[in-house]
Amino acid sequence: MLERGRDNWKTKYCEAKLQIKYLKNKLRRIEQSQQNWKQKAQASAVEVKYLQAAIEQHKQREEGDKKNRVASPKSNANRKSSKSYVLNRSCVVVSQPRFDWRKWFAHSVKKLNS
Repeated sequence: MLERGRDNWKTKYCEAKLQIKYLKNKLRRIEQSQQNWKQKAQASAVEVKYLQAAIEQHKQREEGDKKNRVASPKSNANRKSSKSYVLNRSCVVVSQPRFDWRKWFAHSVKKLNS
């Protein structure tokens, strides 16, 4: 009779101990997940601020280019721009267009023939 009571008490204690262990682990996982999401949200907020600043800077450059532009009789619609702005994670990089060897070669041949 006392053994049966002791066994019942031990099983209840072991079940409670397992439940506590399970809940502690669940709490730890939830806290880690919350911390990870908080870090991701902060990183995203920083990236949003950076991109907004880059967009504003790009708009200001376009406005400055429009003010400094001189009207020319030739149409520049088909002409590539001399600079393109590329957004990099750390800064706005100005990159030049690639050199076209075919155009240069054709121009050089025309010069030699004339």
